[in-house]
Amino acid sequence: RAMDSLTALTFNHAIFWPALINGITTAGLYGLIAVSLVLSYRISRTVAFVLGGIVLSGTLLFWYLCSPNLSTGSALLEGSGQSTNRPELPMWPTIIGLMIAGAAVAATYGFLVTSTKLALYPKVTLTNFSLAMMLVMIGILFKYNKSSGEPAPTPFGNHKFHIGIETVTMHQAMTLVILVAVVVGFTILLQQTRFGIYVRDIADNVEASKLVGVPIGTVGTSVYAISGAISALGGILLGNYVGTDTTS
Repeated sequence: RAMDSLTALTFNHAIFWPALINGITTAGLYGLIAVSLVLSYRISRTVAFVLGGIVLSGTLLFWYLCSPNLSTGSALLEGSGQSTNRPELPMWPTIIGLMIAGAAVAATYGFLVTSTKLALYPKVTLTNFSLAMMLVMIGILFKYNKSSGEPAPTPFGNHKFHIGIETVTMHQAMTLVILVAVVVGFTILLQQTRFGIYVRDIADNVEASKLVGVPIGTVGTSVYAISGAISALGGILLGNYVGTDTTS
């Protein structure tokens, strides 16, 4: 009877392939954040919660700086975040600026946990310190945030195309392309450069790396800076997909 039940199941191509395509394109939206977390963890052996604050900062700041203002005329929209005097800055320069800012914040944290006395603290203490930094960043964002859940704009346009019955946006496709480029770029960086050798040495054995003269502080700060830039980019791209509803 069990075998009869199993053989009664049919493979539904109409559901499977669209779900697979949607899953792959959605992966790019979260993959950038995963890359930055893995990089930072391998250097310090702590979970860099501060990168989560950078992700949210990238989402909300990009929305505020680049979203177009709606035309005035409805008093109901005043104060809702949908019709405020936002700067409407050009997207690509803003993206680069936010990535630099994310790199600076993460590099500061990386310097503290790899090049100062904090590096000698227990890993759980450093993790709590990172969590505290994230909560401070999020607290500031929540205090001044005026969004109402609107999606952030996309720098790739609103073009859509169909793969079978599944609709894929250009934003999803380009984010996946960016993720692939980042992963390939890091693979080359870690395998073919002296900096990459240093990173892999520290990831394998911190104490041995110190003994052979690897500049742990410099490498750690650089890795965190790169992770911060990627996190900011991940937040920027994620905002168009999940919106800016900070309650969720």
